[in-house]
Amino acid sequence: MLVIAAWSGLALAARTARAQAAAGSEPADCSGGRPWVMLSGDLPKQLASAVRSELRAGLISSHIEVCADGAGPAGEPLARVSVTPVGEGSTRYSLDVTDSVTQKRVGRDLSLEKLPADGRALALAVAAEELLRASWAELALRGVHSPDTAPPPEVRAVVEHARPAPAPPARSTALGARLAFEHFFGGQTHFGGDAVLLLPLGSLTSASVALGGRRALSEQAPHGSIGARALAAELGLSLLFLRRPGLELGAGVSGRALWLTFEPSSAGMAQASSQSGLAFIARAGLSLVLGAANAVPHDGGTRLKSFASLGAGLPLRSFAASDSGAEVTGASSLELFAATGLALQLP
Repeated sequence: MLVIAAWSGLALAARTARAQAAAGSEPADCSGGRPWVMLSGDLPKQLASAVRSELRAGLISSHIEVCADGAGPAGEPLARVSVTPVGEGSTRYSLDVTDSVTQKRVGRDLSLEKLPADGRALALAVAAEELLRASWAELALRGVHSPDTAPPPEVRAVVEHARPAPAPPARSTALGARLAFEHFFGGQTHFGGDAVLLLPLGSLTSASVALGGRRALSEQAPHGSIGARALAAELGLSLLFLRRPGLELGAGVSGRALWLTFEPSSAGMAQASSQSGLAFIARAGLSLVLGAANAVPHDGGTRLKSFASLGAGLPLRSFAASDSGAEVTGASSLELFAATGLALQLP
């Protein structure tokens, strides 16, 4: 009740003047032209008029009128709202709503002993409006089956406004493939592909495992050229910082192992021999996922999505090739990487 009192005190300053201006008479709008709600009950005349004015202020944005019993236009009201004191001189009130749209009846009792007398009209109007909107919200669950059962557009607008935005779809394991490109400032430029497994660890975190192969662009050496091929394995962890239907943005870190084989080609009388070694790279980057909401609910829950990533890495263990004792190229120094692919999100 303390919360109600505090909230009402703040709202009264903006709405009391409007309620007082309408306290002595019903507006001409009650003659017809808009859907309407009938307000009745055994209330003092001034309080009843103030409650009608406050309830009208709450429903006016939905183009719904509030009229006194017997003062409304011809035809059935959207709902009948009855506000009745519980006992003579009591500060407890019984609210009862008979809804013509959903054919339901809802009600509640409200104690206003903690509120000043000039704040009770607002509290009663707010409680009545909540009951109306709660009753009409049922339409969002049961739907409209025929034009005859369709509610007025004003009520549909209330339901659509109250309906929560759809939640992003649940995340699940995804299997896919990606094209990858890496450049090491130590001289190597790699391109190739990976098979990727994406494992959600919660609503915002996920792990990834990637296995694949690479070819390297040939680098010129003093006595020939040096090509390379590699096998790569990567384990990563990412965290989403933006998630919307059809869009995910995140940041992540990963560790990557690279089994690199240099394939030199000698010129003239020079001799060349292949070498193999292991490099370890620590990575950090950004990721983008598109199409995460392209699910068809009745197809088993699978969906195809595209993803991309870019970032930088630092070799914790380098491996390089040399010519006449001088390093020519290798998986060393700073690495820049980018990748893009497609994944099938599994049920």
